[in-house]
Amino acid sequence: MEANEKKQAAPPYVAYKTLSNFLDRFKQGVPGRIDRGLMGSMSGAAQSQVTTALRYLGMISDKGIPQPLLQRYVSGQEDERRIALLEALTNSYPFLFGDHFDLARATAQQ
Repeated sequence: MEANEKKQAAPPYVAYKTLSNFLDRFKQGVPGRIDRGLMGSMSGAAQSQVTTALRYLGMISDKGIPQPLLQRYVSGQEDERRIALLEALTNSYPFLFGDHFDLARATAQQ
């Protein structure tokens, strides 16, 4: 790998419903830090998946500190949530939204 190349993190997997249900808990207010203590009823694997996905989507920092995008998502109405999620996805998965990617013809390796 060349010095100016940056190793990209692999996109995480978490079921949308798991992520959505977790975030719905914060409609009344986002805690100062998102950590495993807030995920008591989830399995260890689900806790890791949610945390990794939130980090990858730019909703929390590496230290678990909620970012403005997370706040906009949890406090927004349906349309506002959709816009915040689209922003997170386009920022985190730019290779899916580029001109040279055809999702309908993509292979698993792509």
